[in-house]
Amino acid sequence: MPSRLLPAASPQHRHPVIGAVVIVACLVAAATGCGGRSDVGRVSGMVTLDGTPLAGARVTFQPTTGGAPSHALTDATGRYDLQYSRSVAGARVGDHEVTISTLDKGNPDADPPRPPRPEQVPDHYNRRTTLTASVRPGATTVDFQLTGSTARRAGDHVRR
Repeated sequence: MPSRLLPAASPQHRHPVIGAVVIVACLVAAATGCGGRSDVGRVSGMVTLDGTPLAGARVTFQPTTGGAPSHALTDATGRYDLQYSRSVAGARVGDHEVTISTLDKGNPDADPPRPPRPEQVPDHYNRRTTLTASVRPGATTVDFQLTGSTARRAGDHVRR
């Protein structure tokens, strides 16, 4: 009776341990973002206004040497995590001019419609900002304790 030839085993079948190591390495690389970008550091922090967490504020870090800015929107507790691009969290390493604003012109065509929101933050934190921050490689925490809300409170009177 003629002998049957069996197909040669593929490399994965000959060395199942190597195949498992390759799979684990791919999963680790995916989880860590393949090493990340060396010119971008992760940035997070908290924004308060007159001691109260500032929700819904747009935080922008603009590199002083030029280049793309990073943005974040504060959550209900005033926390933010900067995003450099859709797929990269953080901001470029180096010095930044920082702006913080709550101004929102709204969008009546959105579903549901978004009403306008007035600026609650003084100009020296946005349009004429005096805020700066330095971003280091790795993780950086930058908290902003703003003062001087522009929002009128009940009982406030306008002087003439």
